Amino acid sequence: IEFEQLSESDAVTPQAGFSYRLTDFAAIYGSYSESFEPNAALPDGNGGTAVFDPETGEQIEFGIKAEFFDGKAQASLAVYEIEKQNVRVGTGDAGRPIFAEGASAEGVELTFAGQPVPGMNVTTSYAYIDASTSDGDALRGVAENVFNIYASYEWQGGRLQGLGIGGGVFYEGE
Repeated sequence: IEFEQLSESDAVTPQAGFSYRLTDFAAIYGSYSESFEPNAALPDGNGGTAVFDPETGEQIEFGIKAEFFDGKAQASLAVYEIEKQNVRVGTGDAGRPIFAEGASAEGVELTFAGQPVPGMNVTTSYAYIDASTSDGDALRGVAENVFNIYASYEWQGGRLQGLGIGGGVFYEGE
């Protein structure tokens, strides 16, 4: 990466997807998308400003979604792969950013959502993510395991009708 080279600041990022209903309660889907994010201009350590090439990427995802109990419960399972180029992975001497030529992430995500009783909503999900740079180093800021659960309740009658409460827990591994 050359510090003197100006980067692109705009791009067209195509996206495409499909879904196919297998049964009255289940469907499969797939998608493809590209991403583009300009890297910020930063001090070059010599009193000037360096502009860097943008981060670009591609994502492919496939999954299945299903509905149960007359729509009161939903589940989805997704697998995906993300490939990125020119990813900022840290800061070196004199504040100069360090970029990896590439980074990838493959993962699976499982989500359940439902309404066990009228007014109550519960959502839980788990994701496993295997992310690394093209050099084989772990990708900074990406946890291998992520789990969350959230529940809310809104009173359906009486003096408290319309009042809702909710809470949840989010866990992110190293």
